[in-house]
Amino acid sequence: MESTVSRNSSSTRVILTCGALGVALGIVLVPANLVTIAFMATAPLLVLSLMGAWLLPPFTALALLRRPGVGLLTSVIAGLVTVPLTPFGWMGLFQGVLWGVLCEIPFLVTRYRLWPTWLFTGTGLLVAVIGLIPTYTTYGLDQMPVPVMLAAVALTIASCVLAAYLSVLIARALGRTGIAPARRERVTPA
Repeated sequence: MESTVSRNSSSTRVILTCGALGVALGIVLVPANLVTIAFMATAPLLVLSLMGAWLLPPFTALALLRRPGVGLLTSVIAGLVTVPLTPFGWMGLFQGVLWGVLCEIPFLVTRYRLWPTWLFTGTGLLVAVIGLIPTYTTYGLDQMPVPVMLAAVALTIASCVLAAYLSVLIARALGRTGIAPARRERVTPA
């Protein structure tokens, strides 16, 4: 009975932590969304340099909690926060699902057993490359001079990799405060 109570309270703490992270980092996404709308046509390089902001919620949750699904849940909550506060509306929820799923995949592949910083930054790189595919024509990169196109690619990649690294640093700082629920430890037989 005691282990069931402990497991349930741990699950509750995980969900509440995802909620708190999602709301806090969703509020950070609101100005990023507004900048995107204001400068999409006139300063696409500025907009692309902000792409990593959408990776902060899932990566921070994954780095802090190290559990399956927390990146997706936190990203969905962050997306929901943006729905009433930005002109993108329900597209914010779609973005939350998309970014959350993309950030979870490499950890799923490792069966949620590996948590090194390189996996976060490598995932940030992968997500940046995937994210560049639809933005190639959306932001008119295909019509820009080659040096500007290369700068756009470099800014997008740098933004996503930096966001992944910052998420690990934020999670470490939050972890030192005791905010994270206790991690499941592997029990090895004696």
